[in-house]
Amino acid sequence: MNTIVAISGSPSPVSRTEKVLGFLSDQLTDRGLSVKKIFARQVDADILVRADDKARQIKEISKTLSRADGILVVSPVYKMAYTGLLKVFFDLLPRDIFLGKPVLPVMIGGTDKHFMVLDLMLKPLLAFMKGETLQGIYLLDRQVAHGASDHPPLHDKDILRRIGTQLDLLIENAVYKTSSGDGTTPH
Repeated sequence: MNTIVAISGSPSPVSRTEKVLGFLSDQLTDRGLSVKKIFARQVDADILVRADDKARQIKEISKTLSRADGILVVSPVYKMAYTGLLKVFFDLLPRDIFLGKPVLPVMIGGTDKHFMVLDLMLKPLLAFMKGETLQGIYLLDRQVAHGASDHPPLHDKDILRRIGTQLDLLIENAVYKTSSGDGTTPH
């Protein structure tokens, strides 16, 4: 079974980012993929502060990522960028950790004026880490249901269509990589 690793850059366990990550993970599971979630906030703070890329926890995360067929990265927009937590987390991973893997970036922001943060900030970081970055999805806070029991958290048909298209591409590229046996994705 193909595995997608879903990474959350949110510092909060109760957030719209977590709702979206859970929703996307459920969509992938419903489509027959295995999903493993990694929460940057669960990395020991001492490891992050000391930039200890040799720590056992970082080695385990790196092993999980190296075995993934595809990657999903979800982050809120903070100060016109992804979270500092996500950046510190990525700084501890090998530079080529996403080599040959399709990566779907998703960001949630408070205003439509920040939609370019996906292209100007997160995608270059993922490309630097050698990911095969997909178009990605930018969502507004107001498009994500706020209630604790709201499931699914997204209701807009256009958003759901865009998400479906991006998930299909992630799956297609992840399955192709695995079935071709060469560790590459189609261009």
